[in-house]
Amino acid sequence: MKEIGTYLIIGGIGIFILVSIGKIISFVFSNPLSGFAMIAIITGVILVLLGFAREKQASSEDEPFRGIKQ
Repeated sequence: MKEIGTYLIIGGIGIFILVSIGKIISFVFSNPLSGFAMIAIITGVILVLLGFAREKQASSEDEPFRGIKQ
């Protein structure tokens, strides 16, 4: 029963994602200017998050007390 429930949940999430992607694509094609704005916003958010991740990784490598037990 657990396996069937897990498969149903994963299948439902997959269908939900496909429907959502279809609606987003149809919105972009029906409203090109609004779709372009939405794509620009999503791209900006992704770039900001990548910048935060790279900054965190760079700062963790420069940690002066790494490996020293206190």
